Amino acid sequence: MTPLNILAAITLGLPGLAMILLIGGNPSIQEGTLATLATLLVLSAFVIAAIFEIKRLADQPSDKRLP
Repeated sequence: MTPLNILAAITLGLPGLAMILLIGGNPSIQEGTLATLATLLVLSAFVIAAIFEIKRLADQPSDKRLP
């Protein structure tokens, strides 16, 4: 496991676990809030991954041919 994977797990995992605990322990929160926030967390993970992939592709030397 690379340090980047560990950092990503901490960055996305800890807020996700905290969100589940806070929402699950609060009875005044509406019923669909957990699903909505979990969806936003997953979508943000995909957006971050797409940004890193675009940056990786942009940083490649221009003389390197893609297969």
